[in-house]
Amino acid sequence: MLSALFHKCKCVISHSKLIAWLAVKIRNQLNHVIGLHLGPTSDSRKNGEYQLFAKLSQQCKVVVDVGANVGDWTDNCLNESSAIVYAYEPSRSACEVLKQKFSANNRVIIKQCAVGDVNGEASFVEEFACSQTSHLSTVQTPTHGSITVKVVTLDDEFKDSTEPIDYLKIDVEGLDMKVLYGCRELLQNRKIKFIQFEYNTFWLRYGSSLQEAIAYLKKLDYEIRLITPSGLREFSYDFWGDFFYYSNFFACHREDIHRVPSI
Repeated sequence: MLSALFHKCKCVISHSKLIAWLAVKIRNQLNHVIGLHLGPTSDSRKNGEYQLFAKLSQQCKVVVDVGANVGDWTDNCLNESSAIVYAYEPSRSACEVLKQKFSANNRVIIKQCAVGDVNGEASFVEEFACSQTSHLSTVQTPTHGSITVKVVTLDDEFKDSTEPIDYLKIDVEGLDMKVLYGCRELLQNRKIKFIQFEYNTFWLRYGSSLQEAIAYLKKLDYEIRLITPSGLREFSYDFWGDFFYYSNFFACHREDIHRVPSI
């Protein structure tokens, strides 16, 4: 009876353009609150990213950093492990920094290209000063201020590799699903042990969603956890839904979950 009354009230007020406008504004602010609760900071030293890798570092011989930018995450990886790191970055200015920083380190293999779901080329919008918001364009033809970059898939890059990817870190400003689709064969063959990907507002730009990511990985028998400053925690999509604000997620095959220490 009460639920029916609430529904009737909502039907009545839904005819108001002002109330609908206010509902959108309130929803957006509440999504921001959810995002701050689940991903309180983008600082990798404080949000649980570095702590997580430190716990798993002894199991990692091959690491892939997709969206390496100027190499902060790669640098931490080198300090925490003895792994070889494949650093993928399409930005010319960021790659110059990577080369200067790691040119003498034979454990870092720099790949100046983007990673996606198909091999080819794409228009890349390069922001100023190695900005972390540089991104692949949503249009097919080059636009003002963009450059054309090579795009590869991880399936193609590692098809002849005898070693699995122990840790795959993805931070590509909304194109994370493209990267995951481009390594479907590796995932199907359990050639990727651990995955970390960033979720944020930019996912809307490419029409991706957290629901899509969870469904895709679950179909491949990968389980997902939320990365927090206090460790990994279960994530209920049915409760939280898509909120499109910053947070980081971790995934591994259900049969490898025992490899993840209690964090």
